[in-house]
Amino acid sequence: MIHVCAFSGGKDSTATALLLDEQGIDYIPVFMDTGWEHPLTYGYIWGANETFLRNRLLVLRSTRYEGFMDLVVRRKLIPGKATRFCTQELKIFPLWRFIESFDDDVTLYQGVRAAESLARSQMADREDVPEGSEAGQYRPSYTIVRPIFDWTVDEVFAIHKRHGVEPNPLYKIGAGRVGCHPCIFVNHRELRILLRDDPKMLDRLRMVEQGASESGGNPDSPRTMFRADFIPQEFCTVPVKTKDGRFGYAPSVDDVARYLLSIDDAQLPLLPTPTCLSIYNICE
Repeated sequence: MIHVCAFSGGKDSTATALLLDEQGIDYIPVFMDTGWEHPLTYGYIWGANETFLRNRLLVLRSTRYEGFMDLVVRRKLIPGKATRFCTQELKIFPLWRFIESFDDDVTLYQGVRAAESLARSQMADREDVPEGSEAGQYRPSYTIVRPIFDWTVDEVFAIHKRHGVEPNPLYKIGAGRVGCHPCIFVNHRELRILLRDDPKMLDRLRMVEQGASESGGNPDSPRTMFRADFIPQEFCTVPVKTKDGRFGYAPSVDDVARYLLSIDDAQLPLLPTPTCLSIYNICE
C-alpha cells in the first residue's frame, strides 16, 4: 500500500501530515504547484519540507501548462464557476499521473473538514475513486481518506502547537484559506485585505485579464477575473452577452478594486463564497 498526503501549506493539510506522523504512517507528501501561490505559502512549503516533512516533499506540476497564467492564455478563458478547469488541469491531473505510476494500491490523505462548509459536510471521511476517465484524462483507482474530517479548527491548531509547528503566516494577516493567490472564488473581505496591503495585487489581477483578452477566442466570452455578480451591477463596466442573448455588465479587476476599497467591512455583502465542490478537494 502506498500512502500519499496532499500538502498545500494550509492549516488542514499541515494538521493531516502531522497526524499521519503521530500514527506512524509512512507517507509521501505531494504539493500540486499551480505557479499561482502566495510567496508566503511557497516559503512555508519549502520550510515545512526542511523540517517536519523531512525532505520528502514531491512537487507535482502540469505537463500541459506552465502554471495558471499559461493556462489562461492557452485556454483563452479565465476559469469561472461553470468552467473551473484550473483545479482539474493544475492539481487533479498531475496527481492522477503520479498515482498511476505505482503498481500498488494508493491511499490519498486529504485535509478536508466537515465544518468548513455545507458542501464538505456532505462528503464522507473515506471513499473509493474508481478507475475511469475525465475530460479525456485517465483516472486510476485509489482511496481517499480524510482523517481530520470531524475535527474543529481548534483541534487543527492544537496539533500544530503539539508539534511546535507554526501555521502558514497568511492566517495571521486575515486569510481564511490558503491556496491560489488569489483564487477566482476569493471572498470580498480577503480580497479587500490583499488589495489594501499588497501594492502588487492589482497589477497581478490585471495581468490575468490582459492575458485572457490578448489570447483571442470568442469575443463574447467574458475576459474578467470575477463573476458578474461579484460586486453590484452599478459598479461594473465590462459589457458582456448573457446566455439569453441580452447584454449586461461584468466587473473588471479595477471595478472590483474601486468598489472594495471604497467601503468598509460592514458594508460588504454577506454572501457565501463558492468553494471547490469536487470530491478530490485538494486546494487546501
